[in-house]
Amino acid sequence: MTKPLSDICNTCPGTQATPDQPADQQATGANPLAFASPGIPDSAFLRGDVPMTKEEIRWLILARLQLAPGQVTADIGCGSGSVTVEMARMTAPGQVYAMDVNPEAVDLTRQNLAQFHCANVTLHQGKGETLLPSLPPLDRFFIGGSGGGLPLLLEEGLAKLKPGGRMVLTAVTLETLATVTTWTKEQVAAGTLTHVATVQVGVTRHVERGKTTMMAAGNPVYLITLEKPAQQPAACNQNHNHTSTSTSTNAPSISPTRPTLTGIGVGPGDSDLLTAKGIKALQQAAVVFYPITREGEESAALNIVKPWLSPHTQCRPLLFAMHREDHQRQVQRQQRSEEIMAVLAAGHSAVMLTLGDALLYSTYSYVMQQVQEAGHPVSTIPGISAASAAAARLNQTLAEEDQPLTWIPGTAGREDMGPLLDQLPGNVVIYKLSACQEALAQWMEAQHPQPLLRVVSHLGEAREEIHEGPQCLREGKLPYLSLGILIRSPRS
Repeated sequence: MTKPLSDICNTCPGTQATPDQPADQQATGANPLAFASPGIPDSAFLRGDVPMTKEEIRWLILARLQLAPGQVTADIGCGSGSVTVEMARMTAPGQVYAMDVNPEAVDLTRQNLAQFHCANVTLHQGKGETLLPSLPPLDRFFIGGSGGGLPLLLEEGLAKLKPGGRMVLTAVTLETLATVTTWTKEQVAAGTLTHVATVQVGVTRHVERGKTTMMAAGNPVYLITLEKPAQQPAACNQNHNHTSTSTSTNAPSISPTRPTLTGIGVGPGDSDLLTAKGIKALQQAAVVFYPITREGEESAALNIVKPWLSPHTQCRPLLFAMHREDHQRQVQRQQRSEEIMAVLAAGHSAVMLTLGDALLYSTYSYVMQQVQEAGHPVSTIPGISAASAAAARLNQTLAEEDQPLTWIPGTAGREDMGPLLDQLPGNVVIYKLSACQEALAQWMEAQHPQPLLRVVSHLGEAREEIHEGPQCLREGKLPYLSLGILIRSPRS
């Protein structure tokens, strides 16, 4: 039986409700209505100059969405918030994410949420196609307005929708209907969506004209309902004439239904360098583990991914204290691996963050091996290495044509870097440069001509430093996270 996450992890610091979420949405209030079913009359909502989805259309939208308590949903182009309020009431205690590009609409939605005591809504101002990637996977979502970015919004929405989930859209113009229809046909042909229905809805209401009653027709609205298959189609084998073969490996097969450890290389320091695949894995993970070297310290890896985390992500530190004794390091790695495996055994998938690339000078590689040996499935998502990012930052070519390139840790030349570098041809990337700073300075001072040395510290962070030339080795201890690029090629 799956254990609740609250029994396993602490809430991730820095990923609470968004700042623009009002305080009155953060406390549960009593239901101000005498009924729980959909059908709040239009007259009950606060109104302004913002468009509002009328109640008869709203009923059909809610019915097509097939809402249920506990679902995670989104209302894109929330307008006055009438659909948001109804979704929040029907899915509580599930989470609703509402958004609109119009600040007046966001403010009006905020007022209506407070009026109906909706405590389970996070409200954003901005474009749906920009905000959707930062949301957790969605069970349902409704698009009532796109702000002109409908094609990209549809793609982002499809990527965010869970298998078996539903999306409902409304259109009042023929251009919008044509865009959605063309896109829907493409997705249905690819097997990524099922077209449930497209219907045109016209509402006619009675109006009093003096002593007579007349029927006034509103603008027709197109209602499009799409569903994501519970299982996505398998990749098509384009060469049907070849007999497929399978390769046996020692790695366990990874089943999407089994709790899995996913290692994510988060890059060197810039949140924008995190891969799209890494972001998706983060937003789907139940637990995110992040490394620290001392109790209570800030985690560089966690800071990188914070902009992409869901407010509901559970995060937990993994302490990897600096030990010189190999036995102590092995014991520590085993302990941290057991912490992760406890989460997997409880039925939850987990992510482990690691700076740079996941399998390059990374503690994750030791944890991965132990988790695999215990029989748990493991998946690894590569990250941009510090060397690649530093070279890009400096516009420095690392190697070209037949030039050799060597990557070494600074600890390899802690005592005497000279003999090591004398044996290595071509350019050299030195990780953890501070570990061999003195030995490298002595070697460079003896070289004639001197090779080019470029050093980057805290790459991608606000405190980033760039040094050039061997003199930086004599100007004080470099930060631990410093990388050196030693260029010995003719084009240096």
